[in-house]
Amino acid sequence: MKSGIKSASGILLLPCILLFLLSTTIAAFGQAGRGSITGSVTDQTGAVIPGASVTLLDPATGVARHTAANDTGHYAFISLNPGVYQVTASRTGFTTVVHSNVSVTVDQTTTVDLALKVGNVSQVITVKGVHSLIEFARQLHLCEMTIKTVPPGLRHSL
Repeated sequence: MKSGIKSASGILLLPCILLFLLSTTIAAFGQAGRGSITGSVTDQTGAVIPGASVTLLDPATGVARHTAANDTGHYAFISLNPGVYQVTASRTGFTTVVHSNVSVTVDQTTTVDLALKVGNVSQVITVKGVHSLIEFARQLHLCEMTIKTVPPGLRHSL
């Protein structure tokens, strides 16, 4: 009788294990091809602002997602479709900060740190083209690295 119970529980356990493995595999594939935006919300002195409201807007679709900075001032938006987004942070007693043109690429995390200034709630600070500045700095660094690797006698032709 005991061996019959063991074999019956073994038969039930196998489908449960297979179902679990299948569901975790599907969830892992569901994350592929997406990116994320993370960062910290601080004041102008660098002190974290827990509880700051952070909004992510996809201007192409008009869809907005909302979160709040945690106790360490950190926030995250995960599993985002590649594209260009707008990130806004606000907190009572601080100016609202808007970062436009934040690019999200496949399987990458974009960091957008948000520094709020003490001010009136009606004040809004907008930062545009942050991605293009970062990309320009990367390209400039790559050019500098390329020039340094070229032998001195050939540098004049660059």
